Amino acid sequence: MGRAIDSADFRADCRELFGHVPSKLKKRFALAEATGRTDAIAAIEAWREELLQRNPLDRKIHPLAYFALLIGASEADAARLHAQEALKAGATVCELFGVAETPAITDGMPAFSLAVEIFTDAI
Repeated sequence: MGRAIDSADFRADCRELFGHVPSKLKKRFALAEATGRTDAIAAIEAWREELLQRNPLDRKIHPLAYFALLIGASEADAARLHAQEALKAGATVCELFGVAETPAITDGMPAFSLAVEIFTDAI
């Protein structure tokens, strides 16, 4: 069996960034506990934390970039979280709209429309 995940800090980080713990993350931890694969999830979460929380981009720019990437992948729920995170970190409405425009170049009007929908929900 893997070691137990002390997810209290992780959950606190999620609440600070997003206001709640996203359901995908809750499911990930529950499955790890159920399958005894907590070491694997702990490793994945440590990797994610390194890449996301200790990224050289600042607390405003990083979620803006992530928002654009998630729009391109049609991951609306995750993109919504990062749009909210960017606004909380000080991004302006103009900056978020600029990022919403960017996926139109690589993914067309459906991506732009999705970005605008998420963007307007976030503000």
